[in-house]
Amino acid sequence: FGSIYDESRYLTSDIEAHALQIVESSGSGDQYFQIGVQIAALMVEMFQDVDRSDDFFQGYNFIPSGEMPIYEALVRKIKNDPIASVDAISRIKLQRITLNIVSAKHSFGLLDTSFKEKTLRIRRSFRRKIPAHLNRHIHFFDSNSINPELSIRENLIHGKFLDSKADYRDRVDALLKNVAHDSGLSQRIRQAGLSYDIGVRGARLSSSQRQRVAIARALIKKPSILILKDALSAIEGSRRETIFENIKTHMAARSLIVIESDDSRRAAFSEVYELSQGRPRQQVGGPPPAAILEVSGSNATRLSTTAETLAGIPLFAAIDQAKLKLLTFTSNQLTYDSGQYVFRQGDFGDNAYVVLEGEVEVVLELPTGEKSLARLGKNQVFGEMALLASQPRSTSIRCAVDTRLLAIRQDVFIRLVKEDSAIALSICRLLIDRLSKTLRDVSAK
Repeated sequence: FGSIYDESRYLTSDIEAHALQIVESSGSGDQYFQIGVQIAALMVEMFQDVDRSDDFFQGYNFIPSGEMPIYEALVRKIKNDPIASVDAISRIKLQRITLNIVSAKHSFGLLDTSFKEKTLRIRRSFRRKIPAHLNRHIHFFDSNSINPELSIRENLIHGKFLDSKADYRDRVDALLKNVAHDSGLSQRIRQAGLSYDIGVRGARLSSSQRQRVAIARALIKKPSILILKDALSAIEGSRRETIFENIKTHMAARSLIVIESDDSRRAAFSEVYELSQGRPRQQVGGPPPAAILEVSGSNATRLSTTAETLAGIPLFAAIDQAKLKLLTFTSNQLTYDSGQYVFRQGDFGDNAYVVLEGEVEVVLELPTGEKSLARLGKNQVFGEMALLASQPRSTSIRCAVDTRLLAIRQDVFIRLVKEDSAIALSICRLLIDRLSKTLRDVSAK
């Protein structure tokens, strides 16, 4: 219940060893081991065919890619002989996997109320018995002190965000800004942010943050001509269009040249060029043409159930069960209140959604008002074209009741498609079928 100072590999290992000693002495060792076995089996199933040099997917893996063969053999041994004795080192390896679970983030369905109550007892014992040489490297959470290992945001709210609640992060941030302003802290927080050491070449920043800093640095210079090449590619979809509009505002009456892999923003420019065979070819500005797809080359009961749901959706039908579990594991489950919008017509999106619980309404917004087109319920998908092309949403989606959704990320889906040509072929067939049906419907009218 705190943060580790000087989080070196050896220090973290010593603190984990102490934690597992307390787990064993509390009588929970077997439960931590069993949970570790189940998660290890799931990781092996999902990641055994994933390129071990792929940092994107391996970032989701509980098992270091270099140790995957060790865990594969260990899982196989336990599966073939469940009562086989496991040596002490292997037992600790599997227990350490359990320590990495974030219950609000990882939908394994393994942590029941009893486990959480035991964890609270273990936490108290851990702090009471921790050796002095380890204690000085941990800053325990205390409402009366600042935790230097947490961000200013986390210190102000004295907690963590739950990613499952849609839009709540923005709402809390807005509240924190008001509180900081009323407390006279706004200027000092901005100064602290500008003074933050981002490391060599921005190593401490995310890819999205590095791109935003680079754009801000360019705009501060007030250039006569600004050239952006895939400058928004790593920025979150929810922020990308807002940032682009702000760039346009800053560059008003000056020249802005944007080089991107698609032409979804062509309507924003007076001149549009396509590079064909090494030569620029001018196109007419305005709305982009119709999108053309170019595709390259229990324990985990909840995860398995969601994967089975995806398997019944044509868009995902060609993906094998292990990859569907990986797609589910890397996706977010979000909850929405009745009447809350998932997205609005005209928004750019990079997620598709599957209804896990509840019901949503498809709404067409017209100059004369809104028109309800359909209602979608459990196991139905919407917004799937965002996985294939960066186009504005053609309708709005509003929750008819309290709803839980699975948000599937475009970048994860595209990576899976690139790895498996069979998936790409299946998607092409699906799109051809949809186009044929649309043309038949138009002809019939």
